[in-house]
Amino acid sequence: MRNARVLAALVLAGLVVACSARVPSGSVSTGPLSLQVVAHEDDDLLFMNPELGDDVRSGRPVVTVYLTSGESNAQDVPAYIAQRQAGVRAAYSAMAGVADDWRGSALTVDADHSVEQYELKARPEVKLLFVNLPEDHGGSHALRRLWADRTESVRATTLLPANAQVPRRYRYTRYALLDLLQTVMTRFQPTVIRTQDSNPETSYPHWQPFYDHPDHLMTAKFTDEAARLYRKSAHQPVFVQVNYRDYNVEQVPVNLDAAQQRDKLDDFAKYRAHDPMVGNQQSYEDWPRRMYHRWPRGVSWVGKDEHGVLRAFAVRGGEVTAWSRRGPAWDSTDLASAGGPLAPALSVATGRDGLHVCGRRTDDNTIACWRGGEWTSLGSPSPSIDVGVPFAVAAADGPVSVFVRTTAGGLSRISQDANGKWGDWVDLGGTGLLDGLAAVDGPDGVEVFASTTGGVRRWHGGWDDGFPSAVPAAPPVALRDALLYRVANTGEVAVSKRGPSGWLPPVLVPGPGGPGQVAAVDRGGLRLVGRDAEGRITTTRELPGGGFGPWTARKAGTVDYPTVVTDGTEDLALAIGPDGQLTTDSLG
Repeated sequence: MRNARVLAALVLAGLVVACSARVPSGSVSTGPLSLQVVAHEDDDLLFMNPELGDDVRSGRPVVTVYLTSGESNAQDVPAYIAQRQAGVRAAYSAMAGVADDWRGSALTVDADHSVEQYELKARPEVKLLFVNLPEDHGGSHALRRLWADRTESVRATTLLPANAQVPRRYRYTRYALLDLLQTVMTRFQPTVIRTQDSNPETSYPHWQPFYDHPDHLMTAKFTDEAARLYRKSAHQPVFVQVNYRDYNVEQVPVNLDAAQQRDKLDDFAKYRAHDPMVGNQQSYEDWPRRMYHRWPRGVSWVGKDEHGVLRAFAVRGGEVTAWSRRGPAWDSTDLASAGGPLAPALSVATGRDGLHVCGRRTDDNTIACWRGGEWTSLGSPSPSIDVGVPFAVAAADGPVSVFVRTTAGGLSRISQDANGKWGDWVDLGGTGLLDGLAAVDGPDGVEVFASTTGGVRRWHGGWDDGFPSAVPAAPPVALRDALLYRVANTGEVAVSKRGPSGWLPPVLVPGPGGPGQVAAVDRGGLRLVGRDAEGRITTTRELPGGGFGPWTARKAGTVDYPTVVTDGTEDLALAIGPDGQLTTDSLG
């Protein structure tokens, strides 16, 4: 499978090169491009694959920035830094399916700073940039000291690897590092920005009080802030940002299938061969078998408003863009600010008083809902990093309720009254819930479904402790009479149907080949839509005699995971594409 995927990527890469002029040095890209900003020279391979690898194999331009040298406590620091750099070069060339042959140079950022740049000779649109700041280990605490400084009094000096591509060491202040990241963004004009976890959950027992490696956290914070400033720059760039969970993924179920695990471990093995400090810790087996977004987009970001108009909403650069379908075309507009940056996960519900769009602010950990042109803050049942993203649902009689996972791992709800006024948050109990809920207005009222590390739990006025389920590897997706979720370790899709006397045990269906949630509609039988192993939208339908047909890949790519809606005569897949724009695909 891997050889076939690389061959397809090489053909596609050839087409890309043949059909487009190379962007001159010093100018910017004008097409899809992903920019990764990570702390260390293996963080992208451990925590962002397979999605990073999909981009490399697709032939799209890829630029990755490593903020620290990752020198650890090596005796020969210059040699060890060079080894780590060689490791990621080997991994990227393997993902691209070409020779490990790179062109090194110094990329001038400004009058006072340059960084090392390596271009893959057979695929020059693949670039690796090394800033080489000291890592946190050993007492320098460079990134965390820079982030905390607001007076320009702290300076961190870069390190030089053996055979460095830059002529000297450079000194950075907090604002110089932010300027560096903004300059890189302006130069390459990414449509996708990937970075690490700027809000790690506090349940992780290690690396306290950061709950992750401090370099991971500070890298994410610097990238978040630089992206926010870049979004407000004069040319108003359009991009989507994806933050990835790091060390704490080892606490949650394996969510890649066997082929994805094998490919990811193979990619990491190319790096590992160059890094003598990668030991035999179990974590190096556990991390590559998983890939989790910090804030998954979910599948509930599309719905019909009170006028029957199909609308879609996505967070781009922390702000919300709204699309409205007008005949065959889609109009777009940016919504007013919610008062602070929003996580990518949005939930749409249309009640008696119109369409609501609900999201979670990442600056103050509160929930905000938009309706009729204005945002309303709903506060939070537990305003901390661990409060989850909202899921909105409209009851049959019209009021909208919003559900979130609480800091304690339980469930909380806030609802409108008959006049549309929001009440207070109500604790509904529960323990061990993972973020990413699903809710549906069922035959007997609203039902809520949530994943745990051991199964799916159902709330319907109380907790159903006997709910039949497999171990989930992604948040559930609920329809009125069907429930779907990915299965841990295998990537299969568990499909439960509502029977005459309750929910039936799940039936397992082969997965789509890629990670993440699978969306569904029910129009005379279920249609499932997901992401395949190449990063494309793919779909399957329930067969009249039972079971599902084979997954069929579509042409459109997706930066994360697609959703699907129906208007009664047509099923429509929607996704945010690698260009940061809405992608729609009529499935008939």
